[in-house]
Amino acid sequence: MTLRVLGAIRLSRNTDESTSPKRQTERIDWWTAGHDCELVHIAEDLDVSGKVSPFDRDGLGEWLKDENAHKWDVLVAWKLDRISRSAEDTLKLLKWCEEHGKRIVCVDDGLDTETKMGRVWIQLAAIFAEVERSFIEERTQASRDELRQQGRWAGGTPPYGYTKEKREDGGWYLVEDPERAAIVRKMARMIIDTAGQENEESYRSVAKWLNDEEVPTPRASNKRGWSNTRVKLILENPTIRWGKAVHKGQIIEHVKYAEPLLSTADAFRLDTAMSARAKAPRGRAPKAMLTGVVWCACGEKMYRSSKQTKVLEYRCSGRFNHRTGCTMKNVKAAEVETFVETEFLNLVGTLPLMERIEHPASDNTVELETVKVRIAKLAAMFTSGALDEEDENFTASLHALKKRRKELAARPNIPAWVEHRPTNVHYLDIWQEGDDAARRSALLGHSAKVIVQAGEPGERLTFRMDPVDAEALTAA
Repeated sequence: MTLRVLGAIRLSRNTDESTSPKRQTERIDWWTAGHDCELVHIAEDLDVSGKVSPFDRDGLGEWLKDENAHKWDVLVAWKLDRISRSAEDTLKLLKWCEEHGKRIVCVDDGLDTETKMGRVWIQLAAIFAEVERSFIEERTQASRDELRQQGRWAGGTPPYGYTKEKREDGGWYLVEDPERAAIVRKMARMIIDTAGQENEESYRSVAKWLNDEEVPTPRASNKRGWSNTRVKLILENPTIRWGKAVHKGQIIEHVKYAEPLLSTADAFRLDTAMSARAKAPRGRAPKAMLTGVVWCACGEKMYRSSKQTKVLEYRCSGRFNHRTGCTMKNVKAAEVETFVETEFLNLVGTLPLMERIEHPASDNTVELETVKVRIAKLAAMFTSGALDEEDENFTASLHALKKRRKELAARPNIPAWVEHRPTNVHYLDIWQEGDDAARRSALLGHSAKVIVQAGEPGERLTFRMDPVDAEALTAA
């Protein structure tokens, strides 16, 4: 009976000639011809990571369905890592092949599950492949981290508004994509220019404008068009506002990743507008600048009158609601707001805002335990006689795992911590370029308080606030 061969080709990146599809196909053809078999199909999975299960791959996965099992007899690959780099996935595939009477052959590894020893060796090889994959991932991650620290593009899809450019040093950098950058600036201006107004633009209305103008979405394959969520995510990106990179949710502050698409003033205005939008209850007018800041001498808060009145005033809530016997007269909003501006800016106007940066904990416990388990598995196989010291893969993997165990054991577990770093935005910038919500946030951040007492204008106001220190100067 002529055996029917199903070839399996996988490549993480279609650039390496030594593992190219052509090279892999040649080895599959060589084995098929040498064993008088019939090649029925070669399943190709290009640009697919070895950690993706064989059952989940577009090419090979279709042939591993129960309804297609009758179409082939032997799964042949150049090497085992072309099938999988996961020990768990390899064991799952072995079990499926045993249940369906299938055979696995890895040509250059000399592995063949036709024999019991072949099945043992393929399990061992799977462990080695997984260890190698973990080392590859670590090296790749370390390389990308280093590129980010250098301000270079670490790979993937550039943020909307940018494209990548190769420089003379051989590295890739983010540069402005003129067409998309113009769209980002237009989106930002729509949010900034109407912030706090009755005709305030929403993320949904910005998305509608983009769809009406038939602006292509970041992914051409997206046929549903722009959404309010996509608009919000683009405008939230620190790269377009401050030129900073983000990795695992953390901003890399000390490295300039790209030229920001927005000016510092517009970046700040956008930040303020988006923050106010997120905090403001729907259907309610925005709070006055000194709400929660101005207090009557009787101990009650003072609130500003509505904009429908001819003269804006702050009035005692206890007197207005008849909760107390307070007789404090209303104070003009212009008087108290000018007083607060003068006092506050005299104290902190020239000081920079301090940005709060939360550093996550660094805990190696899980990885250390995983490495220990892998060492124990290899040691058990060595004790049972399934492995010996002359096996180069065994020796290299065991040495690498022990080295990694030592590195992890020596590395301290660091708890989460908070750092405060000065920004290039000062409190004077907030007052001149921000809105009432931004000013109020800055005041409340220092527990600023104005006490209104009976007396003549210029004498009846007292200003208090917390002492100025690094942690108090935190950007809202």
